[in-house]
Amino acid sequence: MICFLCLLLSSIFWTIQPIFNSRVKDHYASQDYSSMGQSLFIGFTMGLAGTAFFILATSYCDSLSKAVAYTYALPIVLSTVASIFLYNEVIGPEKWFGITLILFGLYLI
Repeated sequence: MICFLCLLLSSIFWTIQPIFNSRVKDHYASQDYSSMGQSLFIGFTMGLAGTAFFILATSYCDSLSKAVAYTYALPIVLSTVASIFLYNEVIGPEKWFGITLILFGLYLI
């Protein structure tokens, strides 16, 4: 259970990191350097937290390949869900089918 929790937290932090990093260019374009620095710091901190939880997960998980599979696949699913809520992206049936296959594959691991 601790293994899965660490992998989930790692995936969540690695999903959040690019959202903050993508805001840096907008702050730079508007010459809002304090917000740009804040977004860089938060993005770096999220990436660092994701890495820390992944390292912690490697000590709790039975298999490193399981840890890598989860932390590779879950950010794909989470970023797709985040794009729906943050950017109003419309996801077609092929992408939903792909997400279903990813989740089914993770269930089989």
